[in-house]
Amino acid sequence: MGSLLRGWAAPDARTAAEGGSTSPWFARVWQSEDGLPENNVTGLAQTADGYLWISSHNGLVRFDGVQFDRVALPMARGQSQPLIRALLLGGDGQLWMALEGGMAVRVAPGETNAFRAFKGLSGFRPLALAQGADQAVWIGYSDGSAYRIRDGGVTRFTARDGLPGAGACWLTSDSNGQVWFAKAGRVGVFRDGRFTTLLTLPEKTVRLAAGRSGGVWICAGRRLLRFEGGGDFQELAALPAEGADVEPATLFEARGGALWVGTSSMGLFRYDGTNCMRVPTSHGNIESLAEDREGNVWVGTGGGGLNRLRHRVLELQGTEAGLPFESVQSVCEDASGTAWVTTQNGGLARQVNGSWKTFSVEEGWSGARASCVASDSAGVVWIGTYRGGLFRWEKGKLTAIARSDGLGGNTVRALLPDRAGNLWIGLESTTCVQRLTEGQLHTYTQPDRSRVVRAMAEDRAGNIWMGTSDGYLLRATREALVDETPHTLPAPRPIRCLYAAPDGSLWIGYAGGGLGRLRNGQFALIGPDQGLHDASICAMAEDREGGMWFAGDHGIFQVRQRELEAVTEGRARRLLSIVYGRDEALPSLQAS
Repeated sequence: MGSLLRGWAAPDARTAAEGGSTSPWFARVWQSEDGLPENNVTGLAQTADGYLWISSHNGLVRFDGVQFDRVALPMARGQSQPLIRALLLGGDGQLWMALEGGMAVRVAPGETNAFRAFKGLSGFRPLALAQGADQAVWIGYSDGSAYRIRDGGVTRFTARDGLPGAGACWLTSDSNGQVWFAKAGRVGVFRDGRFTTLLTLPEKTVRLAAGRSGGVWICAGRRLLRFEGGGDFQELAALPAEGADVEPATLFEARGGALWVGTSSMGLFRYDGTNCMRVPTSHGNIESLAEDREGNVWVGTGGGGLNRLRHRVLELQGTEAGLPFESVQSVCEDASGTAWVTTQNGGLARQVNGSWKTFSVEEGWSGARASCVASDSAGVVWIGTYRGGLFRWEKGKLTAIARSDGLGGNTVRALLPDRAGNLWIGLESTTCVQRLTEGQLHTYTQPDRSRVVRAMAEDRAGNIWMGTSDGYLLRATREALVDETPHTLPAPRPIRCLYAAPDGSLWIGYAGGGLGRLRNGQFALIGPDQGLHDASICAMAEDREGGMWFAGDHGIFQVRQRELEAVTEGRARRLLSIVYGRDEALPSLQAS
C-alpha cells in the first residue's frame, strides 16, 4: 500500500519543480507540449459556462480541463498572430482583451467568434484592464496614459488629466466599480472626470487589486499595504523575497481573503492575513492570476505556461517523517485522536506527541505479526495478528484473546467495531466470522467454498456486510450469514473494500472488477468503460462535500457523488474522475 497518507490528495504528474513536497500547494502545469498554444499566459478568466479562457502571445483559447480550443481574433496590421497583453471578464460576462498594436477586442463567449474590435488606442504596450461602475472599460499603458472605452468611443487621459510623473499606468476597479490608478509611486482614483492622487509612495513599481470588502490592495516593491478610499492605509507585510529589487507584476484577493502576488522574476507569493509565503510555480515571471469556482488558483507565467494551484491536503507520513515502516496495510484513529498503523511485514506502531512509536515486548506486545487494527467508540483499540490471535489495548494495557478463549482461529484478517458495541472478526484459517459481544464470542459459518473475509461495513440500518477474497458478498443477521452474492456480479471478483453510504447504498470495491453499488436490492456496476479511473479499488471514503474518494492500483482519485448516481441510474454515460497522481480532467471546468 505504500506510505501513510493523512488527508486526501497526491501530486499531479507534472508539477512545479520548486519547493517539492514541502509546499502546501500542488502546481499542475500545462505547457505548449500539452496543447497550450504558447507558454506566455497573459490573462485568465472563468466564464459562467465553466470554461477557462486563456490569453497569450499567440491568441485566445478556451479550456475545458482537457482540450484547448483556439478562438479566432482580429490582428493588428503587420502581425501574424494576435498578441494579447491583458484580459478582463466584464460585469456582463463578456471578455475584453488589450492587444499589442493599438487594438482592443470584446468577445461574447456564448456566441461563436462574436467580437468587436476597437481602434484608435495607444500603440504602446497595454498593461492592465479595468471596468468602472458605468461599464466603461479602461486600459493602462506603458507610456503612462490611460484610455477609456465607453459607448463605442475612445478617450485618452494623460498627465493633464491627473496622471503625473513618468512611468507605466496600472489600473484596477474596486468592489464598488471605482477606478483606481498607480503610476510613478502615486495611488489614486478617477473622480469627477479626472485622476486624483490619494497616496504617494517611494517605490516606483506599484500594483493594485480590488479588496473584496472595499478599497484596494497595494504591492509596492516588497511591501504589502491595504488602502481605503477615505485616506487610511495600513502596511501589512513584506514579501519574503531576497534582494531589494522586487518588481510586483499582478495581484488579486481570493474568495477566502488571501492575497496572491505575482512578481516579474521572483515568483508567486500568498499572504493569508498573518503570514506571507512563497508558492512554487513553473516559472518566476507571473503575468496573470485567477480563481475558479472550485477554489483553484490559476497562474499564467511568462515562459512557464499555465499552472493550476490546489491546496495540498495530503501529509505523507513515510520513513522521512519518522514512520518506522515503508509499507502500511491497516490504519485507524482511536478515540483520543492517536493514529495506529500495521504494515505488510507485521509491524505495529502508534503516533505519540507527533512521533511514531513501535510497539515492543516491554509494552506487553508478544512480538506477533500484526495484520489489522481498529478502534471502537469506547476507546478500545483492537489488533489482529497473523497466527497470534487478537489483542485488546485499553488504558495502556494489552490483553490477548486466543483460541483457548474461544477465538475461532489464530489469524485475524478483518475487524469491524459496530455501533451497538460488538466487534466483528474475520478469521482466515477456519473461514468463519465471529462476533464478540460483552466478552462472549458467537461464531458464524461462511458459505461452502467461500474464502476469508477481507472487508466489512455497517450500513445505516445496522446491517453488517462482508466481502471475501473470492468475491462473496455476505450480510450478517443476528444468527447467520446471508449470501447476497447472487444480487451482484454474474462472475464474482475478489472484494477489496466496502463502504455503506448514508443514503443506504452499499459500494463494493472489486479487484479488477470496478465499483459496484447495491441499493434497494438493485445492483449497478461502474468500470473503466463508464469513466472509472481504476478497475481495482482498494479503499473508499466520502467527504463532506459529497465526493467519493477511491484508492486503487494506479493512485488516488475522486468522483462526485452526483456523477456516480447519474451513471448507475442510466442518466449519464460517463463520469469524470479527478485524479491525484496523474493528468486529469476537471469537472469544475466542464461546460456540460
